[in-house]
Amino acid sequence: MSKPTRPIMSSDSYPIQLPRLLRAYSKSEYAMQQRAKFIYYLCILLACAASFLIVFRLLSGFISPVFNQSLKVVVLPLTALVITILLCLWLLYRGYYNLTANLLPLLIIITTWLIMFFEEQTPLIKLDSVVNILAALSMLPLLFARRKSMILVYTLINILILVVFMLHYQSTSGITRAEMWDYLVDVSVTMAFIGLVGYNIFNINKKALDKAQSDIKKRIDAEAALLKSEKKFREMTDLLPQAVFEMELDGNLTYLNKSGFQELGYSDEDFHQGMNIFDILTESEKLKENIQGVIRGNRSGNQYIARRKNGDLLPVKIYSSTILENEQIVGFRGIVIDISDSIKAEQALAKSERKFREMAELLPQTLYESDLQGKLTYINRAG
Repeated sequence: MSKPTRPIMSSDSYPIQLPRLLRAYSKSEYAMQQRAKFIYYLCILLACAASFLIVFRLLSGFISPVFNQSLKVVVLPLTALVITILLCLWLLYRGYYNLTANLLPLLIIITTWLIMFFEEQTPLIKLDSVVNILAALSMLPLLFARRKSMILVYTLINILILVVFMLHYQSTSGITRAEMWDYLVDVSVTMAFIGLVGYNIFNINKKALDKAQSDIKKRIDAEAALLKSEKKFREMTDLLPQAVFEMELDGNLTYLNKSGFQELGYSDEDFHQGMNIFDILTESEKLKENIQGVIRGNRSGNQYIARRKNGDLLPVKIYSSTILENEQIVGFRGIVIDISDSIKAEQALAKSERKFREMAELLPQTLYESDLQGKLTYINRAG
């Protein structure tokens, strides 16, 4: 017994909804899953059809003596076919796909030839049974996952069996040699045509599937590389002490780094519920004007008052630029700098300057400053 087709976890696997009995293929490639589903439902359909034929033959045997004569010849192979179809379902359930794919058409072909050789029926009924062989040959491209040459092998073997059958049957059926060769040529050409078409269908589908899987793998690899790059730059932005953001044209934030969450006091839950820049910055009209300036190409920073989640106010300066997709502006990205320390330093410097200016004004002596050209830049009150 060949090894079962084990589930293969690959980058180009796209699991589909499978019947419970086919859970062994839940992680197999997409094409394998589709083939397994096809064989599964085909086995059920064939088992039902063969069971119907068995019941029909049994009932016909009680009604017509003609059918009764060939009852065992037909019922026994059909019964064996139902049993082996159930065996195929079990093999498929166990994961032996390749064995099942070869066994199922072989059983249909063998059963049909047995009935055709040994059933005592009219020429029309016997010769019409060959359509089952043609049906089995036509489904081979859908069953075989590899070894496309087996399609041609099946075709040649059935043509040889047909020749043997017609030579045997012509001597006992009473049909003329001309009629025999006419039927033989017609059916042989049809079998050969089905075999060649099936071979090329398999070949074309295999190449198309390989190309599709290669393209999918390239796309998945590109997506993985993109995710890796995105993860790297996301981690880098999280290391920055400044807040980094991205937002849509209407102001909805689509990204905020770790410093941004910490600075403004928001959480991931708040972000997923929706955060808008117009709710964070207090000066809406000024923000709208500056957004238009960024669209026109202004890259200079703009100063705002931001409101933390707890209501505290924070002076910030924002440098931003546009986000382009297909030459269209779809949003903005930028960096937010906390300038509260700078403002405190400016206020302390102004306070210190005012204090020493007042002290200089109280002096009774003249105190002045001038530039290199001798132009006075400051003189106190006494001066």
